[in-house]
Amino acid sequence: MTNKPEYILIDTEFLREKTYFSKLCLIQVSGPGIDPYYIDPLDSNTDMEPLLEMLFDPDIIKVLHSAYQDLEIFYHLCGKVPAPIFDTQVAASVLGYGDQVSYANLVKSVCDIEISKSQQFTDWSVRPLSQAQIDYALGDVIYLDDIYHKMVEELDTRGRRKWVGEDLANLQDPNTYAIKPMKAWEKIKIRSDKPKHLGALQALAAWREEKAAKRNLPKGFVIKDDTLMEIALTAPKDAKALARVRGFPASQVDRDMGKALLNIVKQISKMDPQDLPRKKKKKSAPASKAGILEILRVFLKIVAAENDITPKRIADKDELELIAMHGDKADVPAMRGWRHEIFGSKCVDLMEGRMGLSIKNGKVQITPLQE
Repeated sequence: MTNKPEYILIDTEFLREKTYFSKLCLIQVSGPGIDPYYIDPLDSNTDMEPLLEMLFDPDIIKVLHSAYQDLEIFYHLCGKVPAPIFDTQVAASVLGYGDQVSYANLVKSVCDIEISKSQQFTDWSVRPLSQAQIDYALGDVIYLDDIYHKMVEELDTRGRRKWVGEDLANLQDPNTYAIKPMKAWEKIKIRSDKPKHLGALQALAAWREEKAAKRNLPKGFVIKDDTLMEIALTAPKDAKALARVRGFPASQVDRDMGKALLNIVKQISKMDPQDLPRKKKKKSAPASKAGILEILRVFLKIVAAENDITPKRIADKDELELIAMHGDKADVPAMRGWRHEIFGSKCVDLMEGRMGLSIKNGKVQITPLQE
C-alpha cells in the first residue's frame, strides 16, 4: 500500500437480535487525507479487500470508540483481530471522562457538539439507506478524529499513554473473542452447587453454544437458559421425563435435540464427581481484616481523586478484599501495571506501615513514614 495513512478511524453498524454472530451492515471509515465514507458489506459488489488491507496493516493505527464489538465482528469475519488499535473510550476512562463514556457524551465534552441520536435504533440491514442514516453513521468517524488527537495529547501530557497500552492488550488478544463452549455455563444462574448439576449444565450449555454458532442463531432460540437449568437439575432419564421439563418444546422430545440432551445427561451421571466442575466460592475478608479493608476503601477514593479517575477503574470491592487478605500476593489487576504503580504498591506500603494518611488544611494526604 502506497501513501498509507498513519491511522484510520473506524466504526460499524450491525444487528444481532436474530443471529449468534453480529450481522455487519455498514462500515464507516475516515483518516488523515481520507474523506469520511462508508462501505456496504451487504452489497454483493462491494470489494472489502482495500479496507481489510488497512485493518490488518501493523503500521496503521485503527482508532475506534468502544472497540470490543467492532473487533469481535472482524475477528469472526477474518479469523484475526485488527492491530494496533486505539480505543477512545479506554483512553477517556483514564483521563477523567468517566467509565464507559458514550461517544455522544465524548463528542459533547471534547468538541462541544450535540450529535443527533435519531437513528440510534434504526434497522441497518434495510436498503436503501436514507440520507439521515448515512449522515448519522458518518458522524461516528467525523468527530472521532478530533477526539483521538485530544486523547493522545492528554495522555502524553499526563504520562498515561502506557496505561492505555496495557488495557488495550486484552482487546487485541484473539482469545478475547474466541468461542468457548465449555465456559458458557458460567453465565447461567443455577440454584445448586452440586457437581453433578454443574457438570450437566456445563455440558448442556456447551452443546447449545456449538449449535447456536453453527446455525447462527441466538442461544435462546435454540433452547432457553431456564430450560437448560431445569434439565441439569432434574436429570431426565427418558423422553417422557424430558417432556415434563418446563419450557422444553414437545416437538423436540423424540427428535435429535431431545436425544442429544438425554445422552448428555446420561454421560454426566456416569462421571466421577471429582471430574465435574465446582462453583468458585468467593472468600470474604475475615472480621479481623475489617479495619484494613475500610482503610483501603478510603485510600482508593483518595488515589482515584488524585488521579482524576473513578475508583472502580482502579479496583473493585472484591480486589480490595483480596488485597486486605493477601497483600502483594493478591492476584488482581490492581497489583499489576499502572494500577500497581499508583495504587497497589502503595496499599502494601500502607498495610506494612511504610505509609500513612494524615489531614492537612482540610485535605487527606498520603504521607510516607520514616522508619
